[in-house]
Amino acid sequence: MSFPPPSAKTSIPVIVAGTGHGLRVLVPALRATGFDVVGLAGADPERTRERAAASDIPHAGTDRDAMIATSGARAVVIATPPHTHAPLAHAALARGCHVLCEKPFTRDSAEARDLLVAAERAGVQK
Repeated sequence: MSFPPPSAKTSIPVIVAGTGHGLRVLVPALRATGFDVVGLAGADPERTRERAAASDIPHAGTDRDAMIATSGARAVVIATPPHTHAPLAHAALARGCHVLCEKPFTRDSAEARDLLVAAERAGVQK
């Protein structure tokens, strides 16, 4: 699966996991480059809903798998604490989403190898 170039006719639906840096920095950057931010995932349901509404993001919550399924997202951007990166990336890859992850990507080389295998299996960009 590959991304088409952004144009007036196409925009790639993406979910941002992370209501701090992800919301403040990555959401505006993604929008400026033609992505359609369709979801905001966070740890606190109420805070996530409030922040998504204030930023005009239609889907919000803590269940990333359900959000991917209902939003039509094709990519997930992960901007959460490092210990959450691998599980979030695996969930996104299992749904066939491309993943962009803040650094450190994983906690160790074993997690990185596992994610590489999952990305290859999912057929997404790596």
